[in-house]
Amino acid sequence: NWKLTRTIFSRIAPDFNPPHALLLDKLTRAEYLLIRRTAQDIRKVIPFGLLFMICGEFTPLAVIVFRGLVPRTLWIPQQVEMARKKNEERRDRAKKEFAIKSKEFEASPEEPNPHNYMGAILGCYPHWWDKLPIPATYFIRRRLEARSLEILLDNYALVRDGGVDAIEGEEELRRALETRGEDVLEKSEYEMRDRLAERLRDFDAEWKSQEELRLSLAKRLGIGEKIKELDRSSK
Repeated sequence: NWKLTRTIFSRIAPDFNPPHALLLDKLTRAEYLLIRRTAQDIRKVIPFGLLFMICGEFTPLAVIVFRGLVPRTLWIPQQVEMARKKNEERRDRAKKEFAIKSKEFEASPEEPNPHNYMGAILGCYPHWWDKLPIPATYFIRRRLEARSLEILLDNYALVRDGGVDAIEGEEELRRALETRGEDVLEKSEYEMRDRLAERLRDFDAEWKSQEELRLSLAKRLGIGEKIKELDRSSK
């Protein structure tokens, strides 16, 4: 993965970072996701190395507890399944708690804070944050903003590159749905494709066109003028 990522990255660097290159149609969705996921794994190499040095032969047991320190490419199938089960249980719990708080709000002046619940549903922060005596609302809000941008970029790239039918394999479908806070366990490929297509239809209803979304994302990323300039020169 690293060699392939380096080859792709050398094609766009130093002129563009990956999100900019995606909007400028210099990266496919698959290439962008490969760069993003490889970067996430690389950031975990040093923490994982320290964990290995400390735990030695007990590292296989330690990674079960400290799963967040392990690069995703090193996860075994049981870890992936366990993580998905815990995430879906947490997601369900957050939805139920928010529903209860919303009902209580009808008879109380204290409005429930949606950020913490949405952060849990989307998996924007580690599970141990749930146990903090004071919710880390500021950090959760920042992560929600980052996830919102991530989903918008993926929606744009997904529609541009052929839609749901262009996604190959059940695992890619699962990861696309999980990014959007959807449950995937015990779902067939047909069910997952249908659900993702439904999410994209809901998303399309919010935007007049792909170009409107592209320009909005470009402005958010600070390259609005560059996009307009390139579009003018290509006409």
